[in-house]
Amino acid sequence: MIRRGAKPNVFITAGSDSWNRFKLRKERLVLPPGIDPADYDWSFMRGLASTIIGDDAPRSTLRKLAWCLLSAGCPLVCLLYKDMLHGKVIHCMFFRHE
Repeated sequence: MIRRGAKPNVFITAGSDSWNRFKLRKERLVLPPGIDPADYDWSFMRGLASTIIGDDAPRSTLRKLAWCLLSAGCPLVCLLYKDMLHGKVIHCMFFRHE
């Protein structure tokens, strides 16, 4: 059960500005540009809710990352697409492990 107002355990940034955003928040992980999320072992994320913050990363890569996290046992994944020009969230998707 996810409580209303509960914060995610882990933030994952993806896209060309990921390293800069990582420096601002230490609880973030980075998926560098051009990397296939399926090449990583995400089992350490089991039981942790996560938020993926994507900007110019391909949406297919972000969705694949969400699938990898759910397959590894994340109970909840929030996927945010950001507008690089204005820095605002333009699309939000939630995925839940059943």
